[in-house]
Amino acid sequence: MKDIEGLPSLPTVMTKILEVIGNSGSAAKDLADATSKDQALTAKVLKLVNSSFYGFSTKISTVSRAVVILGYNTIKNLVLGLSVIGIFQDGKEGDYFNRTEFWEHSLGCAACAKLIATRIRYNLPEEAFVAGLIHDIGKMIFDEYFKDDFGQVLELVRKDNIPIIEAEDRVLGVTHAIIGEWLAKKWKLPLVLCNAIKYHHQPPLSSKTIDEASITCSIVVHISDTLCKMGGIGSGGDNHIPSIGGHMWRRINLEESSKESILLQINQELEKARLFFGISREAEID
Repeated sequence: MKDIEGLPSLPTVMTKILEVIGNSGSAAKDLADATSKDQALTAKVLKLVNSSFYGFSTKISTVSRAVVILGYNTIKNLVLGLSVIGIFQDGKEGDYFNRTEFWEHSLGCAACAKLIATRIRYNLPEEAFVAGLIHDIGKMIFDEYFKDDFGQVLELVRKDNIPIIEAEDRVLGVTHAIIGEWLAKKWKLPLVLCNAIKYHHQPPLSSKTIDEASITCSIVVHISDTLCKMGGIGSGGDNHIPSIGGHMWRRINLEESSKESILLQINQELEKARLFFGISREAEID
């Protein structure tokens, strides 16, 4: 993996934004200045904060105002989501792996994670959104740099009707969750996001080495991933729908019966997300 030429790196503006966020002495103006270096990114951030995602009654015309209203972490996570999708969105479609369906599933998982995070009063719902968006990013590495091997993985999934993570382990000896975490660490993403990627198939319920936010976020993404598969939202490469143990729901203080109402809400949130990120062929958000 380390020898791959052209391994994707985060855009310079995102690297700068992460530096600003990590500096306790930085102010809203510093974050706004870093974001404003990229005009296209600035336009997308302003379009999102003025959309029905947030529903503000007055128009927000500057990034600095958006930072003040939404906060450092929200802007950071919005920019991160835009950056990751921008890196991988334009890759070539393979014979087996449908990237359009992949992003549809990823956006659905992001929308669902944000819904759940809001319900359980998770401190940073936008962080859960990004975790849902990039939880399967390891699959993009496989599809981009190991296309033939990944084709064998997907063929095995179809032939033996097994979960993709099991097929990856058989063919490649490593899973997309591990490769995704590796890439996230290379990008120096926040630890919560790295852990959510790593553990989204098997979230820890308790740990002496993993922080509480990582545990909660991992469970939220795990549940969101499963609900999107139940709802037929996009595809991550297989049709396997894992069961969600009651202990997972209890760990985040959410009733298992909530899944029906969450599924009903996902499509509305998903439509906003897919329009904004340019996944849909339909008109953009006004």
